Amino acid sequence: MLPHPECLGAPESVQALIGLPLADLRRETLLRLRGTAGCTHLNDAARALSEAQALVDLLPATID
Repeated sequence: MLPHPECLGAPESVQALIGLPLADLRRETLLRLRGTAGCTHLNDAARALSEAQALVDLLPATID
């Protein structure tokens, strides 16, 4: 259940971000999900994912 009526378009709007490099998510989220296309919760979550690459880079090359 989405918290606000404006959030109803969020699941469809997130399609605009699929396939983008993680490093571009912060900038592209702000550009592509403006107004009601990007509810606050979706916008925050998508921008937070842009930091995931930094965590991935810290992982060892191989995990046993």
